[in-house]
Amino acid sequence: MTADAPIVLSTFGSLARHGYEMSVHCWRCQRWVEIDLAAFPSEMPYIGRRFRCACGERCRPSISKPLRAQPPVAN
Repeated sequence: MTADAPIVLSTFGSLARHGYEMSVHCWRCQRWVEIDLAAFPSEMPYIGRRFRCACGERCRPSISKPLRAQPPVAN
């Protein structure tokens, strides 16, 4: 039995390939915006990238993997 190789999430393309999503949050206006990963070159690193809100404030990025849909529970 072999261990799974670790995944490397360092570029916009690697996030998309592995099913991750990125959104950014503005603390000033409390706005959340989902980032379209396909809008960036796949080899471009997202680490250290700065995002700004429409209000001008710097945004804080958040990376997540969507939860799998759970089948409905029978009554």
